Amino acid sequence: MAEIRVRSTGKVKLFESDNTSSISIESPSSLTADRTVTLPDANVTLASGTMLATDGDGSSLTGIPVLTGSTNNTVTTVTAANAISGETNLTFDGTDLTVSTGNVVIGTAGKGIDFSATAGTGTSELLDDYEEGTWSPTFVDNAGSTGTTSMTGSTGIYTKIGNIVEVQFYWYINSITAAPSGLYAGVGGFPFTSANDATPSGAAVWYSNVDVPYGTLMTTIEANKVQGIFYSQRDNANYGTISPSAIAASDTVYATITYRTPT
Repeated sequence: MAEIRVRSTGKVKLFESDNTSSISIESPSSLTADRTVTLPDANVTLASGTMLATDGDGSSLTGIPVLTGSTNNTVTTVTAANAISGETNLTFDGTDLTVSTGNVVIGTAGKGIDFSATAGTGTSELLDDYEEGTWSPTFVDNAGSTGTTSMTGSTGIYTKIGNIVEVQFYWYINSITAAPSGLYAGVGGFPFTSANDATPSGAAVWYSNVDVPYGTLMTTIEANKVQGIFYSQRDNANYGTISPSAIAASDTVYATITYRTPT
């Protein structure tokens, strides 16, 4: 093996053949003894701009690529073995982290964006969930039983932000072979179970053909449920209920309901 020895008292310079350019190997002022850089018994070719480093005891010499493709404030990533590059679409200016294209991906459930630095007295300031999608509303009773009903064309959509869910639905009865056998009629199939507490969530609705015994039709989802129950409001009196047997073909309900989930 060939060696380049750097004395503690000086420096080594390697000149090109025309003596116009050189490579300097200098010892730090704190060096207290001779140090040796050992070269392999083979040709070593370094790319332009490559730095050399040892493992600390001089027994190993490796090339460290210089950062490429970088401009001010770009965040660097490893792109291949011994290669790093600045990401032009990901920048940090010391205050703001900016993603100019693509998405921020939360890789672990229960993790998200923490707003605890803001003032507040809440029990949680972590935004850990967002979801949107579709669901299929069904004709159910208060126990969640469906009977035998055709509801072709009924549709639902939802958006979930944290533990708050908003559902919208079009509920249409094509035909009923056997109505649910429970006490109260309602809509089932909600995409998430409601929180297990005593606070029900209600919604105003638009409806057609439904046999409502008193005032305006309402939909309420109670604790720990995936279905809402139809109620009839009354002026200066207790609410009324709607029996599943009162629901008939062509009954139609449009509604938006917002409710909480456990998480």
